[in-house]
Amino acid sequence: QEVRQLNADLEQRVAERTLEAQQARALAEASRKRVLEITDSVPGVVYEFHRGHDGSYSFPFANTRILELLGASREAVESDARTAFAAVFAEDLPGMLEEIERSAAGLSEWNYTWRVRDAASGTVHWLQGRSTPSKVESGVLWRGVMTDVTESKRLQAELALAKESADIAR
Repeated sequence: QEVRQLNADLEQRVAERTLEAQQARALAEASRKRVLEITDSVPGVVYEFHRGHDGSYSFPFANTRILELLGASREAVESDARTAFAAVFAEDLPGMLEEIERSAAGLSEWNYTWRVRDAASGTVHWLQGRSTPSKVESGVLWRGVMTDVTESKRLQAELALAKESADIAR
């Protein structure tokens, strides 16, 4: 009789723990979904960028807009950022990597503007990334945002041209 009662109590506790674990998983999934909904509504890429001690690069987190700005899916860059770097102009990549290393060495803000070519249309876009690094056990982790600044660059070029024309006319 006592063994049956102990067994019933144990089964009850297992059922309660199982329910708690299921509720915790559901809550975690709802939170993950909410974060993605929020970050996907931002006009740009919200990301975490990681540099490992071995010099490897990855995006442990990026919202879905990474696909439209860099032509790489979240899943593709999660463990290896090379897919994202493939869209960067060859002339801009060395400077970008140099700035990443400078930021990592001093744990200073990373702020860089570069060009990418849209693989589908061939269109050139200017992007700007800004992020803040922190040391983590596995290397350095930046959290930041990347935005399309093509229109701003176009306006800057027009303004410079207008200024040049005005100076010539004087």
